[in-house]
Amino acid sequence: MTLSPATPSAALFPGGQASVALTITNPNLASVRVGSLALDTSRGSGGFAVDGAHAGCVLSALSFATHTNAGAGWTVAGSGSLSVTLTNALSMTASAANACQGATFTVYLTAGP
Repeated sequence: MTLSPATPSAALFPGGQASVALTITNPNLASVRVGSLALDTSRGSGGFAVDGAHAGCVLSALSFATHTNAGAGWTVAGSGSLSVTLTNALSMTASAANACQGATFTVYLTAGP
C-alpha cells in the first residue's frame, strides 16, 4: 500500500486550519483496511516540506491531527485507490513567520492499523 504525499486543499494562514487531500493506493489483490492516518515524522522536516521559494518558512509552525475516519478507518479495494480528504487536519500557529505567506506545503503521512 502507498500513500501519496498529502497537500492542503485550501490556503493555510496563521492561526488557521486546512483540510488535506491524499490518495491511498492498494496494489494487492485483497482489500486493505487503514485504521488511522498520522504524520510520518521520519520524512521531510518532521513530516512536512515546503516549496523551495519559501525555504525561510519554519515548519515547526505546522501541526497535523491524526485521523481515524471517526473510528471507522478506510477500506481500499484490491488493485484500487481511494481519494481521502482529512477535514481540518493541518494547523498553523498564530505566530507563523511571514516567510510562510503563499507557501505550498506537503504533509507526509503513515497508515496505521
